[in-house]
Amino acid sequence: MLSVEDRLWSRIDQGPDCWVWPGGHDKDGYGHIKVDRIQQSTHRLAWTLTHGPVPAGMLVLHHCDNPPCCRPDHLFLGTHADNMRDRATKGRNQLITGRPKQPIKHGTIGGYNAHLRHKVPVCDLCRAERYRYYKAWQQRTLLSPT
Repeated sequence: MLSVEDRLWSRIDQGPDCWVWPGGHDKDGYGHIKVDRIQQSTHRLAWTLTHGPVPAGMLVLHHCDNPPCCRPDHLFLGTHADNMRDRATKGRNQLITGRPKQPIKHGTIGGYNAHLRHKVPVCDLCRAERYRYYKAWQQRTLLSPT
């Protein structure tokens, strides 16, 4: 049986630029691998294997902005604030660019009127309309003779 280190490095496509993880990914494109039945991010595992454990409160960030990249010299440690600052300076900030990461279903999303449904933002109007539809369906179902 291969060690965790061998499993990780043997599967990574070590190209001239980014070393891309070809295995499973999450919805944001970050690679994942199971270690002792626990799913871990491949870039964090790559950092841990080459530099040691990630300190509490720190994140493993990418210089290259390529989520499946596991190349150790493309990774660096930072806080959540560092990650948000990095995102803004590279023009990936939704509030600055006006480009949402996910499609907006209806209405203007912003502030406290946004709700998440299946990880997609939904405005209050859509949410209220869906609730009214559900309640009407529920009443029809309860009142209909079976």
